[in-house]
Amino acid sequence: MKLTDELFKNYKLIEKTLIPYGFFEIDNKYFLNKKMHNNLFELRIIIDSNTISSNLFDLTFNDIYSQIDILNSPSSFISTLKEECKEILLDIRDKCFHREAYISGQAILISSLIKEKYNVDPEFLFSSDPCLGVYRNKRTNKWFSLIMNIDKSKLDSSLSGEIEVLNLKLGLESDKYHNINGIYKAYHMNKKYWVSIILDNTIDTNYIMNLIDISFNLSDKKSKNKRE
Repeated sequence: MKLTDELFKNYKLIEKTLIPYGFFEIDNKYFLNKKMHNNLFELRIIIDSNTISSNLFDLTFNDIYSQIDILNSPSSFISTLKEECKEILLDIRDKCFHREAYISGQAILISSLIKEKYNVDPEFLFSSDPCLGVYRNKRTNKWFSLIMNIDKSKLDSSLSGEIEVLNLKLGLESDKYHNINGIYKAYHMNKKYWVSIILDNTIDTNYIMNLIDISFNLSDKKSKNKRE
């Protein structure tokens, strides 16, 4: 079910909580079946390692109810089922998983280095994009970087697949970095001043930290707005 993928993105399993919650284990996999909608449907949940999946079964026909994954369905019935599924899955997430700020090793490392050097933690400001972390200069209250998960096609139409990127403000000299593999004109920010760096170890972390220094220093200066 697509809803499961959306809700558990950036969440890591706390395995010891599963049996007390009500899951049963078979061959190192965990299972939970939850009746819903007046016992006409059953949400069947499987956890294998840190991967959670689920299917909604129509018990009348003993078959997967695939309509639940229709995007933007106008059906109020499907919307009601989705909300019931979401309520069950969110309870599992809240009690059996914990949120991780980022997924990629390089994003996690860079975030810890920013904390170590500037004593700045990420702020997750947008409920519509809960994995977008903003780093703000404490003295000026201005953004100097942000890490987010996007599709590569937003940077290059010839690419695809999700990736975490770091946005940095490099000022009027940002153009000179665009010929470096892994650095692009910024997504989400002013392309004249900002760049986006793919965090897949294409670019050395020490080099990225040098660029973060530039962005941090620029955040000490006056600007018209935080996205300039």
